[in-house]
Amino acid sequence: MILFAGTLIHRKGVNIVLDAAAQFPDAIFRIVGSAREGFEKVLEQRIAQSNLRNVMLEGRKSQSELLDIMRNSDIFLLPSRLEGIPKVSLEAAATGLPCVVFRDYQTPSVVDGVTGFQVGSDEELMQALGNLIVDPSLRDRMGKAAREHVKKFSWDAVSQQWQSAYLEIAAARVS
Repeated sequence: MILFAGTLIHRKGVNIVLDAAAQFPDAIFRIVGSAREGFEKVLEQRIAQSNLRNVMLEGRKSQSELLDIMRNSDIFLLPSRLEGIPKVSLEAAATGLPCVVFRDYQTPSVVDGVTGFQVGSDEELMQALGNLIVDPSLRDRMGKAAREHVKKFSWDAVSQQWQSAYLEIAAARVS
């Protein structure tokens, strides 16, 4: 089960998810998110024209529903080429999903080759995804590493870093 979650717009790379579904017909692809500007119709049309029976276009879900979906998925795929720091990849990693993302932007939740794959091209994406699909032990190992790695981004860890920084700044101003 491969999951994409995000806004359904062209720049998020949802068409690449459909390309992957065509290349890996034995895997199930879940696409979760609300569409903008009628993009869901474009996706529905392509799914029908390509006869992609392994794609579920599910629409918007609540945060708790998305958490359940993540827990019941095996791989998280975010083929966007333009992001800030995608919170959804942190959420996926926290549920133990190895992630496949492009390395075009900062994705601190994905350590290439450890918690998932950061790829540079569509071909590399398909290869990384294929490796995860066929190798359950790789998925398991990367998923466990992802869950452990994202603990660095918990509120407790981040608030301690902020507190230390503020105390260091305050001490420097006094001296």
